Amino acid sequence: MPKILIADDIQVNRKLLTAILKNQKLDYDLIEAVDGADALAKATSHAPDIILLDVMMPRMNGFQVCKALKENKKTQFIPVIMITALSNLRDRVKGLDAGADDFLSKPIRREELMARLKSLLKMRELHSQLEESHRTVQRQKEEIQKKNDLLSEILNRYLSEEVSAQIISNPDKYLKLGGESRKITTLFADIRGFTAFSNVRSPTEVVSALNQVFDRLTRVVFAYKGTLDKFLGDGMMVFYGAPISYKDDAFRALKTASALQLAFGDLQKQLNDPLFSKLGLGVGVNTGDAVVGNIGSEHTRMDYTVIADSVNIASRLESIAQKGEIIISQSTYDETSNRVIAERMPPKKIKGIIDSLTLYHIVQILD
Repeated sequence: MPKILIADDIQVNRKLLTAILKNQKLDYDLIEAVDGADALAKATSHAPDIILLDVMMPRMNGFQVCKALKENKKTQFIPVIMITALSNLRDRVKGLDAGADDFLSKPIRREELMARLKSLLKMRELHSQLEESHRTVQRQKEEIQKKNDLLSEILNRYLSEEVSAQIISNPDKYLKLGGESRKITTLFADIRGFTAFSNVRSPTEVVSALNQVFDRLTRVVFAYKGTLDKFLGDGMMVFYGAPISYKDDAFRALKTASALQLAFGDLQKQLNDPLFSKLGLGVGVNTGDAVVGNIGSEHTRMDYTVIADSVNIASRLESIAQKGEIIISQSTYDETSNRVIAERMPPKKIKGIIDSLTLYHIVQILD
């Protein structure tokens, strides 16, 4: 039921407008105001759909009321029809400057009044629908933002913020179940001597040490845009080339490996623990084709991971690396040979691999 506010200080005029509107056999909720100040107060409290506003009123004239309504965010979009006996152009311009939407001249003609009401009420209805659509869109945006914030919080545990943001920008591409073949550089790192360390320390001390190690190492991984696949007891698996691939994936893996060794050494100095100082990182890196994607169930759990023989080779290289050592495969060396100094190792037979592999020991990473 549309609400119409009739504002006129003369009771006869209010009754005339009320009679015209009631005779239309339409459901209008009619509200009366006896002067300008009363009109402003009732417009604010009742939120009418349209206002019939007389110009010549005490306390506040119609121009002042209209201007105040249009300056108030709560009432600025309520259509105002100014009713006046004034007919000169100057007064109409003054009304338009105040924000009036239409004019009616006295004496009121029923047909003209109804035509103008119908037009402005339709505009008011469309504006209300537009406002509701805007509120709906805003609510949807807020819900999407909440979900994205939650997703970002989860992704940031495994990826750098930059990579997380790119995934969130196109979740249909990066978060669907399934895999694709890509060239991936996989890095495995493991703490040498940690079993002996854990045998003489309490469970609380062991967990605390691991958390400090992984906190440092994870920051390094993210700094070089690596994807943290998983923690493996006292080790970790990281890969490069997915979900976002770069031309220097293999080199960034080696930069990560070197930075991991430095970060681990810094932590040893910080902790100043004789037993912890005897530990070290062994790192293995390999490059090759792999299937990468989300493995699992869309309804319960998915793991974003890589599967391939090339991943297994990286794991085997890490298993033979001594503490403080980085061992890479021929394929990784081929990708980075002009940016590293490496010593070729004698061909080595690796468990689970038929042919002997040519491996390299990293001496220095060149910036």
